[in-house]
Amino acid sequence: MVKKTDHWRTPEKIYKILNDEFNFDFDPCPFMGHNEFNGLEISWGYCNFVNPPYSETEKWVLKSLEEFKEGKKIVLLLRLDASTKWFRDLILPNAEVRLFEDRLRFKDLEGVERRSDHASILCILNASKKRLNMPVIYWRK
Repeated sequence: MVKKTDHWRTPEKIYKILNDEFNFDFDPCPFMGHNEFNGLEISWGYCNFVNPPYSETEKWVLKSLEEFKEGKKIVLLLRLDASTKWFRDLILPNAEVRLFEDRLRFKDLEGVERRSDHASILCILNASKKRLNMPVIYWRK
């Protein structure tokens, strides 16, 4: 039986590519067990990387929009789910959305890697560079 968890580590290669582009200074939603704070209850850094648990996506999107309105950059790694209110009403009007060419492989709490059950997207809230197109990210090169 496969254990279901909501906590998955961002693939290192993906994080490196994104950090090289954005130069993150804060992760308000670090991998479970690697934080001593609740990122939903504190102020964030200037440029933030957010990979929230899927069960709390809307909460993290709402908090990201609050922080974005304060002039901060936010890069969210989310599941692609165009049927949700948070995607239609919160992400699409406010973020650049980037699609991945394939499903990502995440590591669970024990370090076991597995292909995601969902397609993933990047949602970028960046006041200085707003684009609403959806390029495909070819990250395996």
